Amino acid sequence: MANIQSLLMKSLCCVALNPKLGSILLFDSSINGLQQVAGILASLLKITTGCERVVPLKLGTFESEDDLWGQVGFGDELRKQAFKWQSGLLGAADNTNEIRLVIIPDLTKLSLAAMRTCVVLMGADVAHLERHGQQKYWQPNLFWLVGCSSQKEEIGKISPHLLDRFALRLNGQIKNNHNRVTQIQKLLNGEEKPQQLLFEEKEIEPELQEELLKQIRSSPPDMTKEALERILDYTSEATVYHRREITLARFSSTYAQLEAAKLVTVSHVEEVAKIMGLKLEKNDIGTSSNPNQVNRKTDTQRPDLETLILPELPERKDKNLSNNLPEIPVYQTQKSNSFADIEIAPLENPYIEDIAPVEREIASLKLPTRRFKSKTIPHGTIIGVEKTTKAHDLAIVRTLLEAAKFQKIRQKNQGNNYQKLKILPSDLYRYRRAPVAEQMFMLLLDYTCLEYCQWQEKLFPYISWAYTQRASVGLIQVGIAPDSIVVENQDSNVNINPEELRAKKISAQNILVPTISMGLDLEKTKKGKATPLAHGLDLALKTLRHALQHGKNTIQKAVLVVISDGRGNVPLEASHVGKINPPVGRKGVEDALEVARKISNLGNVETIFLNPQSKQYPELPLLLAKELGAKVVSIPPVENWATEEWD
Repeated sequence: MANIQSLLMKSLCCVALNPKLGSILLFDSSINGLQQVAGILASLLKITTGCERVVPLKLGTFESEDDLWGQVGFGDELRKQAFKWQSGLLGAADNTNEIRLVIIPDLTKLSLAAMRTCVVLMGADVAHLERHGQQKYWQPNLFWLVGCSSQKEEIGKISPHLLDRFALRLNGQIKNNHNRVTQIQKLLNGEEKPQQLLFEEKEIEPELQEELLKQIRSSPPDMTKEALERILDYTSEATVYHRREITLARFSSTYAQLEAAKLVTVSHVEEVAKIMGLKLEKNDIGTSSNPNQVNRKTDTQRPDLETLILPELPERKDKNLSNNLPEIPVYQTQKSNSFADIEIAPLENPYIEDIAPVEREIASLKLPTRRFKSKTIPHGTIIGVEKTTKAHDLAIVRTLLEAAKFQKIRQKNQGNNYQKLKILPSDLYRYRRAPVAEQMFMLLLDYTCLEYCQWQEKLFPYISWAYTQRASVGLIQVGIAPDSIVVENQDSNVNINPEELRAKKISAQNILVPTISMGLDLEKTKKGKATPLAHGLDLALKTLRHALQHGKNTIQKAVLVVISDGRGNVPLEASHVGKINPPVGRKGVEDALEVARKISNLGNVETIFLNPQSKQYPELPLLLAKELGAKVVSIPPVENWATEEWD
């Protein structure tokens, strides 16, 4: 057996021997470290699989379903074929004698389409595709090397369903013991490696090549009962991710095969668990009281006693490292082991998602439900251009500029005597557009009536709906106190800011925008002295009318939620002018009811009125809800809620 000192090298050899371990997640790995691991893994895969090529594929933030699976594109001009199927990056490969190594530098920034593709293809024996009339199935020959931050906040952004697909998790902080002077000289004297190569294959020493080929031809070792029981000791009974147990079993079996063992023993499981950073979930102190069990472990008694002392494992690692460094100088590493200078430390916790705070969306791998389809424009606002193979939503100016670069060569080669501009499919550019929202959530919040009711609990279902539907959001704030200077109204004895006579509108792309959460926080938004309810309803009317009835509208449905006690004491004219002319009387309430009737005439608007059940003028909220044509939901008062809590 070749002497492999590096934990990273042992892990990569196991991946090369067992393709089921071919999805690797490196925590806190730099670009240089990711390229080093990719180069070593590519060389090992060529040895164990016999494939001629290892093709690198890089996935990032912009890949779409067409890029990953395939699409119908323009055909060949010479064959006079109008359209043909173009396979995607991860579709069926034309050459079956090649391996595709998928490299993802940052998992947290991966596009939604790429995340869904990873869930489908990682660990799959067969891939099946039905798309654009194509029906294909093939055996994916893919290996995955992914980088990710170990910060809990970053891990919380990723779906646990995706993280569960990674069989092997390692520390990506590689300790490189090369001489610093030697590294600088290599950079100065060597040629710069092109970035698009993604990795440079490493040379594997002949002894290790012969050993890997020998183990590939041998039969896998059998799993002992004691080893299987120890695997279950490293996993919690409460966990629902059973791939962890399967991964530990596969890794232990392959590790025993790498050591040319005929049986997978407890010591193999514990060595693998130490590499992965797993801790015992069950206390097995009392298991040694069984004499039969002690007799079974006589051949591995010494390793078991050492590994039972878990707190001293890091000290053993440091001791070995300190003994090896003086004995193996830097200039002699190539003589003993080509990869002795590449080391990693075991992880403290490979499954960080179990303790990470949830920062992701609900059903983060699921596309939002589309109930409508806009017929006016296919996409949202233009934010740039990108290459395309379809004659759809073309960026005409950018396409013409791209074609103009090569006109002299094309006219010379093709004999274009008429000097006409020739455009090829490679010149086509399309617009890159921001995603559009097809539904809107509008909230009118009267801050003067929120003090004595539990409005957050009743509002939460509608907030959740806006979140799951990716709806655009509009918040109408009624009765808030601005931060500007208070001035005196000359026609009355009331000191009031003119800004308090107007409602305020906040628009956001979705409910997660911080300005929306700040607007719903009563500690950061103070209650004002006036209630311009009529102006707030008028802002909601104009916003809904523009969103639903504008020429190139994309909003197909709007949900309006109103929380108010109906006591509007500012007329609509006073809000526009910024000045109150007493006496006011019921003018503010009448203006609010008139605007509410106009809102009820709008189509595709669902209105809900949350009644705070005010003790003063309790008929006003019901009258306003009737004019809005809204569904009424009562909000429990604070005293009733507090009594229920004490009971």
